[in-house]
Amino acid sequence: MGDHYVPQYYLKGFSEGLGETIWVYDKKSKRRFSTQVKNIANETAFYSPEVEQYLANMVEGPANAVLGKIHQREWITEGEKELLAEYMAAMIKRVPRGKQLVKQLAPDTAQKLSDKITMELVAIATQDPSKAELVERRRSEIQKILDIGIHGWGAFAPPMLSS
Repeated sequence: MGDHYVPQYYLKGFSEGLGETIWVYDKKSKRRFSTQVKNIANETAFYSPEVEQYLANMVEGPANAVLGKIHQREWITEGEKELLAEYMAAMIKRVPRGKQLVKQLAPDTAQKLSDKITMELVAIATQDPSKAELVERRRSEIQKILDIGIHGWGAFAPPMLSS
């Protein structure tokens, strides 16, 4: 089982029965079939464990309650609308094609962001030498991301010092 680039909770909104089965149309093979939600829209090692955790806890989790309210045809607050907007923006960026577009459109931005984060990490290590090892791990992760064309993280980066 891989990392879902379309959240399972979202997919279950289109499912049959108990929310486990969904109809799928494969554009490449031009075939349609029924399968379990857990078996579609995922890819092994699509994200690092940290990014998967970040998406689950900081993006999907808060929005799932909002989606539930919408499904029940309940009103949502302005704050919930913001959560939903963030969720939808993340969904656009997190699918394979979205990640590819981000990579094509923003390589300079990614490098600038990397440079800025690296400078901030160095400042943190300078202020608190006990964090030097953590800072070095994060710097290494940033370089790895850039070396693999942002494939491992896409447009999502959890807070760099969350370990």
